[in-house]
Amino acid sequence: MPADAAPDYYGYRLTVASTNGNISSSTLLVVEVVSPEPSASLAFLQQNDLFLPGQSTSSAVQLTNTGNVGLDLDWDITTDVNSLCEVSMSSAQSLDVQPAEVLNVGFVVEVDEAADSTDDCSLTLTAWHQVEGAMVQLDQLAFQVDIDEAVDFSLSGPLNTVDIVPSDGINYEVRVTNHGSDAAMFYLDISETAGLDTVLVSASGVNVLPGEIGVWTVNTKGDTTLSGILQQPFATTYGGQTATTLVDVNLLEVASFDLLGPTEDRLLISPGASSSMSFTLTNTGTADLALTSSLLGVPAGVSATLSDSSLVLSKGESANVTANFSAQTGATPSTTDVTLAYVSGDLSEEFSFDLIVIDRAEVSLNAVQNRLLANPASSTTMTVDVTNLGTQSDVFAVEWTAQTTGDWFAFTVEPTTFQLSPGSTQKVSIGVLEVLQGAPSGGVVHQLSVASTTDASVAASTDITVEAVDANANITVLKEQSTAKPGESVYGSIVLTNTGNAEDTYSITSVGTDCGLDTSVTLAPGLSSTPLGWSCIVPNDAASGQRTVSFRAVSSIRSNVAVETAMIYTVEATWPGDSLVALTFEDTSLSLGVDSSTSTVLTVQNLANADITGSLSVLGQDTGVLLLEWVRLSDGEVTSDYALTSGSSVEFKLTVVSNTARTASADVVVRATSSGGGILTSDQSLPLPVTIEGPALPPNGLALPLGLSVSQPVAFSAIGLGWLIAILAVRQLRRPSSSDEQEKLFEELEGEEEEEEEDDAEQEKEALGYNECRLDGESKVNCPTCDARLGVPRGSVPPFRFTCPKCDNKIRVVE
Repeated sequence: MPADAAPDYYGYRLTVASTNGNISSSTLLVVEVVSPEPSASLAFLQQNDLFLPGQSTSSAVQLTNTGNVGLDLDWDITTDVNSLCEVSMSSAQSLDVQPAEVLNVGFVVEVDEAADSTDDCSLTLTAWHQVEGAMVQLDQLAFQVDIDEAVDFSLSGPLNTVDIVPSDGINYEVRVTNHGSDAAMFYLDISETAGLDTVLVSASGVNVLPGEIGVWTVNTKGDTTLSGILQQPFATTYGGQTATTLVDVNLLEVASFDLLGPTEDRLLISPGASSSMSFTLTNTGTADLALTSSLLGVPAGVSATLSDSSLVLSKGESANVTANFSAQTGATPSTTDVTLAYVSGDLSEEFSFDLIVIDRAEVSLNAVQNRLLANPASSTTMTVDVTNLGTQSDVFAVEWTAQTTGDWFAFTVEPTTFQLSPGSTQKVSIGVLEVLQGAPSGGVVHQLSVASTTDASVAASTDITVEAVDANANITVLKEQSTAKPGESVYGSIVLTNTGNAEDTYSITSVGTDCGLDTSVTLAPGLSSTPLGWSCIVPNDAASGQRTVSFRAVSSIRSNVAVETAMIYTVEATWPGDSLVALTFEDTSLSLGVDSSTSTVLTVQNLANADITGSLSVLGQDTGVLLLEWVRLSDGEVTSDYALTSGSSVEFKLTVVSNTARTASADVVVRATSSGGGILTSDQSLPLPVTIEGPALPPNGLALPLGLSVSQPVAFSAIGLGWLIAILAVRQLRRPSSSDEQEKLFEELEGEEEEEEEDDAEQEKEALGYNECRLDGESKVNCPTCDARLGVPRGSVPPFRFTCPKCDNKIRVVE
């Protein structure tokens, strides 16, 4: 039966049957499960829990219900009388623990502070359950817990800052305090720190009892170039824990410096001369220094100065000091021990050397300038002073040498040898003449040297650059009046600047135009002349626009050098009165027949001094009877446009074609609309009379006596009426009738005549409307308004419209 089967009766049916399925039999088996005794199992499995002195730890015992009934348990836990532990249950009961259920029964252990890792505590856990109203012990477990080590410690250094002289160092202590439960061995770790060198003086490990202090002794030195507070780190590790501390180390400032002189400990000086010696001061300590100097042992006749008699050096700073010595001209030759000393408080440094006053042998060259200009026209001379600075008379030789080869210049040097007493001076003259052009633009360097004939080391030299004269100038034109009309003047002034490298005389004139300027000026290099006035008259035939006048300056040193500058001035546009052009016909009048043409030439002349453009148009009276066409004769182009330069002219051919079939006349006036000189204006020609001779016309009506005439329609009407009266008279004679019948007949005839007239009027009205007309056989029409006979535009096909050129009315031409 299962271990957790509850007490009860359990029935099982057993069945047996044939494999063929035709025979079976069964029976019922009853099993009674009786109630067993309850049981439980206890086990302590958490020995790895930390039980530290002075701390409380929660732990548990494992409970397993090994019976087949649920359990309600009460718990009790105890320890020995002298135990270092106090123990209590986390919960006093465990209710309804089912069969085979496993759970933890918690308890709390508080370890005494005096315990250590060598101690342990014995505990007893008892499980109680109720049987028939009484508490009966079900199970009991006796077990022990081992006390673990409590690790706790701290590291500390000196309470105050450790002051040390960097080069000497100092010993001090680092302490470890054991706050744990057991004695422990501690080792000190020293971290490297820039500027500090720390080592252990004592043993590296110390054994410290609980509550006690362990001590290490260390020594720290510092970098001698540093000062100030640095931090030295320390650390110790035990039981997986690390404690650290920082010790403040103050590197004290140290005063120290070096005084270094030259490798040669002597100084030579000549009477009347000066010499110097350089020294180097370096602050090798870590403190700022205020230094003062002293110079001892300087002989009579020699004066000495220091570039820095006192100075302040920061740590690591260096300074160069120069001692300058000057010997009087009468100083006595001697050798003296001189000492330079610098002092700062109790510190001092010295440097000793020999100061030797010797005899002097020296010569000098002095030139006012080191540049000599060569002129092709005449020799140029400069002088150089040679001075004997020695204490004895001597003979000196002069040498003139070129650093480059070339035959551009010829030289003279005087004198070449001479004797000088002490302090005296000789002038040496150098002359140069340019004999060949092409010298380098930067000049040629020559060296003038002078040396003693008794001691070649007593010498002096100077470089002199010989250059060919450069002739050049710049002309600046100043304009006071730069615009004028023909016949007027433009005027101003010019300023000439000598941009060459030598004094020169320039001849100044105007070129191509007389502007009243013909003079010469002499200028030093880089200087400018005073303003030189000029005035130019604008020619009467000058065209408008910008014109130029040039000014030229010619060098007297080099005649092939001429500088020329152009000045721009403006000629204003001008014309007579308000007319830009003049219009002239070749003929005074024209005559042509019907359906014919003629031509004449029109000349358009530019009256202004400016370029103009324009076009021609036709005005006048009765010009509608004419067709006009323009042809520009210069290029044969059919156009009325023109473009004329100042004073020029152009001819146009004007072709005149009759535009009427009758006699007519017209006056042709040509208008020229021109633009130029900043204006727009119109000019007109004189009228050109044109006569059209028409053909002889047949009679149009009847001529009556006394100068009377009747038009064609009236004549036709009168003739028709006459015939009508004649016919009526004949009928009346052949068949007489009463007066009533005659009257009736006359009325009928009159009615017929009126009807005929009305029919004719209606037909005429239907045929032509207002301002309508038809083409005749010559493709011409009569204007319905002015009755002018007109030609129509070429290629026109009715119906179309055009404007009568005579009366300006619109005409409609119909079929």
